[in-house]
Amino acid sequence: MVEPSHQITFAGSPGKRRHGLIIAGLLAVVGAVALLSAGPGLPDGVMIGGLALVLAAGFAVHVLRSTGDSGAILTIDRDGVWFRDWGLPKVPWRHVAGIHVAGIRLHLIIRIDLIDGEAFLAGLDEAQRRTTSSLVRPDRLAAPAGAFQAPIGDVVVALREAHEAAASMTKML
Repeated sequence: MVEPSHQITFAGSPGKRRHGLIIAGLLAVVGAVALLSAGPGLPDGVMIGGLALVLAAGFAVHVLRSTGDSGAILTIDRDGVWFRDWGLPKVPWRHVAGIHVAGIRLHLIIRIDLIDGEAFLAGLDEAQRRTTSSLVRPDRLAAPAGAFQAPIGDVVVALREAHEAAASMTKML
């Protein structure tokens, strides 16, 4: 059970960064091979190689920026839940109806159903509404299971316990 003053954080998956950098490296190798092979047999080799190298560099920068923060990507406390990829401020427990695991075995997501999500989203300022991601819907929030270093079961249990603790605290008041 989550204590009223207790905060639980979950770190991001290191595999996400590793896989992204592997893909960027493969693109760079393709680009280098195309550049080295440019000539009469491959007249567009310079263009293909240059494009692949630019894509590799851009993808590597994106991966490093999106996975560079080794801090918490999910924070749970008595006030609510915050997930970095939502682009939202902390979501208060009073807006959370339930927490479920959805998807198929290889692509599980944690789904947080909202009681009145439209009211919560309407309460945000314009800048906060613009930065929301595709993981945010008016009726629910989603968090991909692969984003976390911890097993999905641990994350879901912590979310449910904090939600139940907040609901019981509200009933006591």
